[in-house]
Amino acid sequence: MTRTESKSTPLRIDAATLAGKGLQAFPPFPNPPEGRHGHILSGVDNPTRLSAPFEGDVIVQVVEMGPKKIQVVNAGYDEFIHILAGNLILTDDKGISHTFGPGDALVMPKGFTGTWENTGDPYRELIVIETKSYRRDMSRLEE
Repeated sequence: MTRTESKSTPLRIDAATLAGKGLQAFPPFPNPPEGRHGHILSGVDNPTRLSAPFEGDVIVQVVEMGPKKIQVVNAGYDEFIHILAGNLILTDDKGISHTFGPGDALVMPKGFTGTWENTGDPYRELIVIETKSYRRDMSRLEE
C-alpha cells in the first residue's frame, strides 16, 4: 500500500509492518535464463510478500521471503537495505562473501554483480531505492 497523505508530512513506518504483519503476496517475476540479472538459482517457489508504505523520488518497501539465491548481474540501482529478520549473504564476482544479519544496514551498489542469498524463514528487510532506477531495472526482468 502506497502512502496517500501529503508528501510534506513525515511518515512513520509502522512497527507491525516492520515485524511482517499485513504484508501482501507479491506475484512472482518470470525467472530469466541463467546468466541474466535476476535469475533465481534456488528457492523459486518461495513466496514473496511486501508492503510499499512510500513511493516518491524513492521507493520504501518491507519485503519478506523464504530462502532464495539469486544471480545479480550489473544491478541497476543503489539499494539501501536494513535486515529485519534472517540473514543476507552477498557474494561478489570475485567470490568474496559478505554476511549481514538482523539490525545490519548496508548498501548494495549499482553495478554489483554476484549472488544474493537470503536465509531464514522468514527473511525480511526494509529497502530504499530511487524510483526511476528501480522501475528501469525491474523492466529488465520482464524482457
